[in-house]
Amino acid sequence: MTGPKRHKRPPNQFRRRSLIIMAVVTTMVVALGVGTASAGLRGDRQNYGWKKAGQNWGHGHGKPTQSGNPQASSTADPANSENPDDEGDGQGDGNGDGQGNGNGDGQGNGDGQGNGDGQGNGDGQGEGDGQGEGNENGGGQNGEEPAEGDGEETAAPARGPVPEDFINIRQVRPNQQAAPRGNRNGSRGSFRVNCSINPNGFNSDNVIVAPGVDNGAHHLHEYAGNTTTSGKSTDESLAAGGTTCTNGDKSTYYWPVVRDITKDTPQRFTNELEEDLNEGAPLTPKFTIQYKGNPTQKVVAMPKFLRIITGDAKAFTNGGANANAHFTCTGFTNRITTDKYPLCPGGRGLQRTFAFQNCWDGVNADSANHRSHVAFSDPRTGACPSGFKAIPQLTMTLTYNVPAGPNFAVDGFPEQLHKPINDHDDFINVMDEGLMNRVVQCINSGRRC
Repeated sequence: MTGPKRHKRPPNQFRRRSLIIMAVVTTMVVALGVGTASAGLRGDRQNYGWKKAGQNWGHGHGKPTQSGNPQASSTADPANSENPDDEGDGQGDGNGDGQGNGNGDGQGNGDGQGNGDGQGNGDGQGEGDGQGEGNENGGGQNGEEPAEGDGEETAAPARGPVPEDFINIRQVRPNQQAAPRGNRNGSRGSFRVNCSINPNGFNSDNVIVAPGVDNGAHHLHEYAGNTTTSGKSTDESLAAGGTTCTNGDKSTYYWPVVRDITKDTPQRFTNELEEDLNEGAPLTPKFTIQYKGNPTQKVVAMPKFLRIITGDAKAFTNGGANANAHFTCTGFTNRITTDKYPLCPGGRGLQRTFAFQNCWDGVNADSANHRSHVAFSDPRTGACPSGFKAIPQLTMTLTYNVPAGPNFAVDGFPEQLHKPINDHDDFINVMDEGLMNRVVQCINSGRRC
């Protein structure tokens, strides 16, 4: 009898093929699991930025610019980027190629821009690879200054002036405005005060704007008249002070110095700071102080301790609303520049001219902004604003022998870049009543005194 049929075993080649297929399927399953875990880990990196207690685990920032600030934002979070799945798509600090240095593919893990991401522990710049713990100023390791060859050097702060701040005076067209015609009620006289520069030199205070503050001006002032003026001065101390003026005028006249920037800066004066960026040797001017009248009305006496600032020491950043800078050259006084330093022909002196506010509110010797208690008369008619009275107008001319070319500048606040439009002048009236009355009578009578 024939027994039941038995199935033959598959040939060896089929058995091997089945084993291979099973191995491939197993490998795919394992790979899929690893990939899922890896994606989850990468998502955690992106979502949490590899931060610990507010600190970056990645070391360093983006590539520093000349100013020392990183191109990459130090506050950007990869989780909030427009495309969080892109790895190292920003400007990292790679190995000289400007790109994030990732895990073998030239890209960092993370945005490459914020929070040091793309420069983690092993995912780019490792610890000790010349990158600090996260220094906004582009420093080296742990916030220290970079060693030679580690990254780019930080550019020096901008100082000014630049060549574009200068103009040949011959290129300036005659532009001096004619004075208002006036009328018979006007006051056409003038009164000159002869003073010299104070023997105790300079200081960087400003008793009007920053009373009681050392280095309140952040630039060097030169003084004439009252010999005691400083940031600590009071009305009482000024009244008791001496003077360099021949007629006993104890008023204080002061202005920012002009420097020869081709020469080394001398020893700093008391409280003057190097970081204020005023460099060069101060130049001493010849100067005149004169009080003038008003073309349409008589002047009244200034109150004692009246304070006036003309011009704006921050006009470059504030705008020109309060600017009152005027420059010219001897022999070219009908050509005035307000926003450029004039380059004068050989033998001609640089001149700064100031005409102070000549109308007073009749009440206040100062105001909160040091301006609103005084005003300028109308340049066409000479009339004061409503409610204001005409006072003797202080005018000053300072003449300097400056070096040839664009090699001089007026002192100023560091952020003002020594632009000429920032020029200004300051005054406190400390004349006694008798001297002020002489000034008023001289001007109102049309005499030159």
